[in-house]
Amino acid sequence: LCTLNGIPGVIQEGIGDQATEIIDWVEDDDDVIQIALRRLRIAVATTASWKLMELHENEESVVRYIKETGFAINPYVDGRISQAKHIYRGPFNASYYYGNQAVRAKRLATPKEKYAEFITYLYGRMHSLEGF
Repeated sequence: LCTLNGIPGVIQEGIGDQATEIIDWVEDDDDVIQIALRRLRIAVATTASWKLMELHENEESVVRYIKETGFAINPYVDGRISQAKHIYRGPFNASYYYGNQAVRAKRLATPKEKYAEFITYLYGRMHSLEGF
């Protein structure tokens, strides 16, 4: 399942991470702050996975990194560490970051008059990161 989901899953994750903006549900400064925090945490989780899986940093150091850099509390940190350490799920943390960046870039580049077309394109087919 992980292998099959690897290609379209990147864009699907980006759609999820961009949902508030896609449906234009940004109502106030609190929403703007939440969006910024979510983007930061996606990047932090990706880096944390890299630190654990590739750089073999100790877990205590990575926990501290997530807390300090991602402004995170223990339940969030525990979830990220658990995912990062998982042999199949850990590598997918990068897909969350890159999916978010890809969908965000396309969304921001879409002119208002073409937005309905963009939504149809976004939801109407399976995408790879490269093809998107």
